[in-house]
Amino acid sequence: MTRLKFPPLALAALATTVFLGACVAGGASSASSSRFSNVVELDEIETSTATNAYDLLQQVRPIWLRSRGSADLRGGAPVLPVVYVTGVRQGGLEVLRGISTLTVLSIRYVDATSATTRYGEGHSGGVIDVTLRRR
Repeated sequence: MTRLKFPPLALAALATTVFLGACVAGGASSASSSRFSNVVELDEIETSTATNAYDLLQQVRPIWLRSRGSADLRGGAPVLPVVYVTGVRQGGLEVLRGISTLTVLSIRYVDATSATTRYGEGHSGGVIDVTLRRR
């Protein structure tokens, strides 16, 4: 039997390819992959113990509530996401505290580049867009 010899770099590339292929093919659990999703769906909302949208995001997507740096090089005000409710601008993150999870259908995070393209200037912290359930 002949043994094939591969240079170390080729072996590393092969191992990386196999690992990434396994992850793409479903190697990661749905629970861990949902934590990196840009949408919080109804099933995740209903299984949470949170009573308002802010507390929900604190539990399931805390990174969405963090600052994206400062407004200027001198360390000005933190750059935070702008909150929209069903496509209408509502204000800052404090708005989320007044939204009951019982009324929320989904919450989507839109990154700064996409938010600026979609909503215009003033969205360098991105957008948190809350979609409410129909009554």
